[in-house]
Amino acid sequence: MPANIHKEFTEFTPKGQEFIKLWNNEWNDGAQIRLAKHFGMSVPTVYRIRKKLGLPNLMETPARKKWEKHVVKNYLNKEWSTLRLAEIYKMSSQNINMVLRKHNVELRPQNVVNCAYYKTRQLDYSPAKLLYEIKRLYVDEKMTVVGVAKKLGIDPSAVSNKLKAMHIEIVRQNHNYIKGGYPCEWCGNIMEKVWQNKGKRKQKFCDGACKNKAKDLRRMLKGQRRSETRLERMLGELKDNWPNQFDEAQDRLMDVKPIMKLEPTPIDQQKLDLKEEWMKKWKRNSTVQTVDTKLN
Repeated sequence: MPANIHKEFTEFTPKGQEFIKLWNNEWNDGAQIRLAKHFGMSVPTVYRIRKKLGLPNLMETPARKKWEKHVVKNYLNKEWSTLRLAEIYKMSSQNINMVLRKHNVELRPQNVVNCAYYKTRQLDYSPAKLLYEIKRLYVDEKMTVVGVAKKLGIDPSAVSNKLKAMHIEIVRQNHNYIKGGYPCEWCGNIMEKVWQNKGKRKQKFCDGACKNKAKDLRRMLKGQRRSETRLERMLGELKDNWPNQFDEAQDRLMDVKPIMKLEPTPIDQQKLDLKEEWMKKWKRNSTVQTVDTKLN
């Protein structure tokens, strides 16, 4: 730092007093950058002047202490959330949590907001009316979560979240709970509880690993995958699991009808032509904008 600048920033000079006043009024990050722009100097010079004047760091300034008390007051008395405080003070919620922990404030549990205040895409019902309609359609009319979502025009996840918030049990619609000692189709272990698909594939497996092994073996036997070593190893594993019923186990694994996939609908040629024209116009406009920005 040059000697003339060093002499300008003291406790008795106008610039030094202005520096002290501005620093004591800072409470947010980026204080040194703002002071550097204000006085037309570098950030290291601001740091050295602050040290020479004996000023505290940013976390100990009077404005910072006053702001921290204000945050604690709003969190406890007004019951504002950390997200709302972060939006007001334009910082992250982690900084708000750090301030509250510094003052030994016990944080409230997360997700305590009532489900009636969750935003949805529909505009026909009020929050309370929407909860009533979801409960009526799901409980009284016995509709599925997807059906309720389609009728009300919202996401299925929003319906399930609101049902959980209202303490309504959600029944799994795509599976059927089976009681009894059923053996796994692959490993042969007896399962006390089984979740069986209601669709075309009605096989029973103890976990996803056995299900994937059966799927791989089925594909290799059909010729969809080729790996002789893996095929021999998996057939040997299946034979070890079912020594007396190897042929029957193999027939059960192969006796599965594939799920038919719908073919995509063809796109109209007129729409394709309009899309190509739009892409050409967009590329031409984008190139002009990039050239203008480079020239500026």
